Parts: sequence; structure tokens; C-alpha cells
Amino acid sequence: MTQQIPRVTKTGTHPAKPLFVNIPVRDLQRSIKFFETLGFMFSSQFTEVDEMLRKALAAGGANAAETQDHGFMYQSSFCDPDGHHWEVFWMDPAVINN
Repeated sequence: MTQQIPRVTKTGTHPAKPLFVNIPVRDLQRSIKFFETLGFMFSSQFTEVDEMLRKALAAGGANAAETQDHGFMYQSSFCDPDGHHWEVFWMDPAVINN
């Protein structure tokens, strides 16, 4: 079974305070379209980790743990074919400089 890669069509920043919600969905692309229709935007800064995870799994890696979103940091992890555990994360540059 081939997993379909979701497409986010509206990205960028919004002057309002960001809200990060993690909920399971049955159809990710349908959910993205629904929330974009409601006026929500998706930050491309929070999609680089997911792309790395998809590539690792497609190349023969395995999920190591659930993806975590801490607001200032977004992370996921995978095991390579030899069983080495890799942590991939994005951290808000504003937090790093403080």
C-alpha cells in the first residue's frame, strides 16, 4: 500500500498567535483542505521533519517513536535499517537566540 503524501497549498505566517493542535485524522489531505477553507494556514517550518521521516521510512527505516510538537520544537524519530535511532527536529530560531 502506497502512502499518499499530503499537499499543503496555503503556507506562511499569520499575525495572530499560532496554535498547534495534534489530532489523528483519517484522511490528511481532506483535513488540510477543510482547515484551509476555514482560513487556517500551515507553516512550512513544521513540514521539514515530516518529509525526512517519510524519506527514511520509504528507504527501509522504521518509526522509532510518535512525532512530538512542543510548540517551540517539533520532532520525530526513526530507526535506520541497522537499528540506529535517529532524532530529527526543528526548533524555532527565536527560542535558540534567547
